[in-house]
Amino acid sequence: MEDTDVHCELTKDQFDNILEHLLPRLTATCRSALEASATTADEISSVECIGGGIRIPRLQTAISEAFGRPLSFTLNGDESVARGCALQCAMLSPNFRVREFQVHDISPYEIQVAWGPVQPDLASWQPEEKSVLYKANNSIPSIKMISFQKQEPFQFVLGYAHPQLLPPGTPELIGRWVVNVPADAAAQAAREAQAAAAQAQGDDSVTPKAPKIKVQIQLDIHGCVQMRSARLVEERIQMVPVTPPKKEQMDTSADKPAATTPKDADNTSQDAEMAAADAETPAAAAAEPQEPPPAEPQMKPKKKTIKTDIPFQGFSVAGLSEDDIKRFAEVETQFQQKDREVVETAEMKNALEAYVYDMRNKMNNELAEFLTQRSKSRLVRNSTKPKTGCMMKASTNPSLCMQNDCKRFEPQANQPCDVVGNLRIASQQLRV
Repeated sequence: MEDTDVHCELTKDQFDNILEHLLPRLTATCRSALEASATTADEISSVECIGGGIRIPRLQTAISEAFGRPLSFTLNGDESVARGCALQCAMLSPNFRVREFQVHDISPYEIQVAWGPVQPDLASWQPEEKSVLYKANNSIPSIKMISFQKQEPFQFVLGYAHPQLLPPGTPELIGRWVVNVPADAAAQAAREAQAAAAQAQGDDSVTPKAPKIKVQIQLDIHGCVQMRSARLVEERIQMVPVTPPKKEQMDTSADKPAATTPKDADNTSQDAEMAAADAETPAAAAAEPQEPPPAEPQMKPKKKTIKTDIPFQGFSVAGLSEDDIKRFAEVETQFQQKDREVVETAEMKNALEAYVYDMRNKMNNELAEFLTQRSKSRLVRNSTKPKTGCMMKASTNPSLCMQNDCKRFEPQANQPCDVVGNLRIASQQLRV
């Protein structure tokens, strides 16, 4: 890319005139902040300013006039936001343990929800009902639950209630979700049959009801709205046996005989044996009466709540699709592979350079007796500038070649260059 030097002279008055049309937006933001917080300018003790743009004198004057007090610059305007972001990331990360600070975050825009029949074209779609889901300055994170009485698939749409307050270029639509309610006619018929059976038992309070759909919507910590779950809640009638009440055992402690002595106990046992002998008559041998058959248990209807997760699908949701995320992940993997190759190439170059310098020193010391003056001169010349091949010629990956302009690289040969070969030969002679 070719750089172009730009020179321009601008006076302070000219720069202030350029900013003049932006100042009403700035003061309106200050007034809306006071109104949203139900605070007056007299209740504010100080106004702290951060950011690089606050260095402009005309902006400082406009903010000071909006709040009716001088501005404070005790914090580092360039680093305050970065430090706060780093601290918040450390608090959210499981890898760091930092002091917990209480952070109150809000969603500045009002979010509404509308639901109705499934229709992809929202321009001509007529919703059944609209409602404000999250008011302006709602604290985050926050979870809301919405209940529907539906027997067929429906959709609900989330969007900003006041799009004129959004930054330019921000779409009004947040997302559209379709909830696929299972159309189970057999279950509906079963509920009606159970209600009829309950009414036959004399219970008219049991009536078949349409299934209830509970949708959970979350405004997460990042200020993004997403649908978490959709659940089908049904009330079914089951016939259960009636449990008879338990009979209370009466206290017969007053009828119990008084305690007797061992002598009295012997006399009592003898009297009992004589009475039993006198009571033996032919009538005692008669058969005992049979117990009556058990009666059929009484049944009563009982309501049972069954919860079932149902599928849903999102459309026109802000963010990347699954295909785009996979494609970008593949591109990131390719970049990581290239970076890894560059790092490996640099490490191999450093290792080879260290090996060359080490062998130069050894040629004058340990290897001096194994080298002639001619071979020594040739090794020094080759280690300074290889004559043929490439330093990475022994590598099986051509992309790791250190000399990108090398035209004599032949992966099929898989032979080291002269300097590496000569140094390896000398090293082998040294070991011998």
